[in-house]
Amino acid sequence: MKYSAGFTLLEAILYLALFSVILSGGLLSAYHILDSQSNLQQQATDWQELQFILGQLDWLLTDARESDIQVPNETTLRIAKNSDTFIFSLDGETAQLKIDGVLYRLSSLPITTFLFNYDPSNNLLSVSLASNTINLPSRTYYVRN
Repeated sequence: MKYSAGFTLLEAILYLALFSVILSGGLLSAYHILDSQSNLQQQATDWQELQFILGQLDWLLTDARESDIQVPNETTLRIAKNSDTFIFSLDGETAQLKIDGVLYRLSSLPITTFLFNYDPSNNLLSVSLASNTINLPSRTYYVRN
């Protein structure tokens, strides 16, 4: 009578191979989930920084008149408001706001597009803002006479 207890060596190797395939698939899936979460978190941060810049523009363009706005070139916007001068500009990949000669960096995010287009005949100012990861739709502001 033959008595057999346990697994044969071949069965043990097959079970270990199957277990390692299942484990590596699970680890790979977990890595992709964590990586995509990190990318989403970075995009949310980028979105907030771009919204902050547009919020500054919204604040300055509230009650702005046609005589208060100058667009010397497509990457510079000058607003005179309440005896202060505000200048939005793009220096390389840095969005800047200069208030009465003091320069502030608006974002740590590299900005690829920060363009201003002013149409005085229609009193419309359009602003385009984009980074490497997010391209916001162009915003248009009506400027009062």
